[in-house]
Amino acid sequence: MLATQSSRNRCSSTTIESGGVGTSTAGVVRCSEQTAVACCRMRYGWEMKRRYAGLCLTFVLASCASEESKPKTIAGSTPAVTAPTPALDAAASAKVAVASIASVQIAQDCPDPKREAKADRAALKMKAKRAKGSGPLTQPCTQSTVQIAFTGKGTGSATVKIAAVRLKSADGKGLATLAVRMPSIWKKSGYETWDGVLSADSDSKASYKLSVPEWSAVETAVGRSSFDQMYTLEVEIEIGGTVTTLTSPQFERSRPLMIKT
Repeated sequence: MLATQSSRNRCSSTTIESGGVGTSTAGVVRCSEQTAVACCRMRYGWEMKRRYAGLCLTFVLASCASEESKPKTIAGSTPAVTAPTPALDAAASAKVAVASIASVQIAQDCPDPKREAKADRAALKMKAKRAKGSGPLTQPCTQSTVQIAFTGKGTGSATVKIAAVRLKSADGKGLATLAVRMPSIWKKSGYETWDGVLSADSDSKASYKLSVPEWSAVETAVGRSSFDQMYTLEVEIEIGGTVTTLTSPQFERSRPLMIKT
């Protein structure tokens, strides 16, 4: 009788240890559906009257679940403290480099030089030397360009692509879309042809040739001479799959260089 009364008392608590079905070792309670059934039978009789059975099972199993979800500790020991895992900034970790527009020059769109073999270039130099001093003087052409500075942030390389270049007035009005070509990157002695791949964690400066807008259309849009207007350049750039829009400082249209003859 005393053993039965003791089992019933233990069953009335959230710690279930009755009848050997639920076991407790070092403070850790192991619960099961069989434990709940055993406890309920002791509390309401072995026949488990129907009007109490469902409610009892629900309560006891819920108590088991609550006990199982609590941190398990051993008597006399210090509970382990788990340090929170810092949230990772996905955007920052994925960023390979920060880009900014270093300078813009909108002047002319010059023909790209042909890539002749060394022998051909030598022959052209000799031909130019013989022709020096004869014929009309060729005026210089100033190529329109945009220079973009990259500050390395990542540990891996990344491919750079220019998606769009837009010429805007100083007040943000869209005036023209410019074509971009022939990227080059600054080395020790000057710009060299570039494949568009940024090295890991390095600072670089790249230059791109630009086309020029139809200046008559620009002047119609702004209502004045294109040389008397301030502009900004908007560059949509993709670095390692991440697209960023850069905006340049204001600049003027450069006047072509003319050599007096």
